[in-house]
Amino acid sequence: MLFVALISGVIGYVLASPLEFGFCQGTYVFNGRIGCLDKFLPMVGLVFILFSLSLLSLSIITFFLRDEIFRAWLKFAYWWLPISIFFIFLSANAGGGGGFGLGNSEFSPEVISMVFSGLFAFISILIILAKLVFPRSNKEKKEKLPPKTD
Repeated sequence: MLFVALISGVIGYVLASPLEFGFCQGTYVFNGRIGCLDKFLPMVGLVFILFSLSLLSLSIITFFLRDEIFRAWLKFAYWWLPISIFFIFLSANAGGGGGFGLGNSEFSPEVISMVFSGLFAFISILIILAKLVFPRSNKEKKEKLPPKTD
């Protein structure tokens, strides 16, 4: 996980800086500064950077956890990440100037990626804390029951 977080952080940095890495399609000059007109790649780069930051912090936390807690968190991460990526790309491709196809909406891809990254980190911490506080699974409950005497 740590490796994935670091790689996605590097990919995010490269995508968020298209002018520095030479793949900016349209440039402008304003007050002697050169800027990039491309908006899609920097947004995708921001998604990668926010994803890598939350994954990096959570991978450091989960490194010290028991295996069953890590597996519970991983089950959550497997379905959360594709859903959040879908909504981020949906907001980036929405027409009408706003996200989710709503004109003049505050749901820009940046806001959506920050909200979903924050929710991912918050829910992950809740899952980890819940498994630490209430560690018993169904198997453990069955093992704790006294044996049946016939």
